[in-house]
Amino acid sequence: MAHKKQSPGQIALGIIIWIVVLVVINNIFCSNNDTLEGTSWSNSGSSNSNKTNSPEKATPTFAIGETFTLGKYQYHITHVKRGSAIGTKYNNTKASDGAVFVAIYYTIENIDNETHVVALDDFILVDWLGRRFDASSNANTQLSFLLDYKGLFSEQLQPGLMRKMVTAYEVPTQVLENAITFEIPEKGIWNTGISRVVVKPDQITDIAR
Repeated sequence: MAHKKQSPGQIALGIIIWIVVLVVINNIFCSNNDTLEGTSWSNSGSSNSNKTNSPEKATPTFAIGETFTLGKYQYHITHVKRGSAIGTKYNNTKASDGAVFVAIYYTIENIDNETHVVALDDFILVDWLGRRFDASSNANTQLSFLLDYKGLFSEQLQPGLMRKMVTAYEVPTQVLENAITFEIPEKGIWNTGISRVVVKPDQITDIAR
């Protein structure tokens, strides 16, 4: 059976239909790509936003008389004292001109199941200007002679036992006009934790000799 020959009009109509179909398919494909790219960009932006706006963990801050745990140890800050000299009437270490000694007294308890040897003078004193002071080697050497619980450099702490400690600093006298802060690092080579103890001027008493 012979096929009926199509007229030029029918051929033209067929071509137009195919063109319309191809255009519709192309639009659908492009629309899907735009949607995917937009979703990817949105998710990326959301992820970056979450990273940027995530709040930093606040450093725990305490006051005299409070007890807190840092790493494998529990601390209790008992009192802070000041003085122009540390020692006895006849054997003492004097602060430099324009300076004063500040001593922080505390207890530390090993709450781990193992014995540890820890540094004694690793606290940092920070004044209201942001200046940072290490412990005074001269003052702490004098304290090690005076106090039976004060080691010179390190101390062995047995599990479950508490020891009395004191660390002294030499600072300019004007440091004590405002609050001071003691930064206490988490003990251990790989540990990065830190706690702070804020002390007001009226909480600091004189060192008795």
